[in-house]
Amino acid sequence: MIKNILYYLGIIYIVLIFFISIFGHFDTQEKADIAIVLGNKVNKDGALSKRLKARLDKSIELYFNKQVDHLLFSGAIGKEGLSEAHIMKDYAIKNGVLNNHILLDQKGYNTNETAKNSYKILTRKKLKNAIIITQHYHVFRTAIAMQKYGVPIIGSVHPNFYEFRDLYSLTREIFAIIKYLIIYQFNKKSI
Repeated sequence: MIKNILYYLGIIYIVLIFFISIFGHFDTQEKADIAIVLGNKVNKDGALSKRLKARLDKSIELYFNKQVDHLLFSGAIGKEGLSEAHIMKDYAIKNGVLNNHILLDQKGYNTNETAKNSYKILTRKKLKNAIIITQHYHVFRTAIAMQKYGVPIIGSVHPNFYEFRDLYSLTREIFAIIKYLIIYQFNKKSI
């Protein structure tokens, strides 16, 4: 009986990993008012992590291809003591994005906070729709959070950056998605 349970849990795990990954690979081609770029690690010396650089490069590509008019960089002050959002903004400006086309969420401590803050920013700026930019494995959970707060997401785009750590991240996402679904179901305010 234990073998059967482990077998079926293994099948469920593989199906969920497959679904999460495939969902995150369907990049939208639609035009949006803004791209919401979720933050990630900034190194102690202020350099972008490779993962964050890939997200920013993708957002800049969308901006110059006129798929989005504005960029919203979401991130908080990490354990390194640096503002992810400001470092993201500096990188974008150095790569030709106009300062007045950049918005910052400096309190994006996690996906839930980014969604809550994004709604407030988009509402205040009267922006009608947005595209999410994050890693493929993070898109589904981000979409759940954005939907919970009423952020008008029309799609997502992921950077073509992969690393061995993604296997851990995919597994982590299964539990994080379950947590979000359960807590959102019972707590209508926030996580």
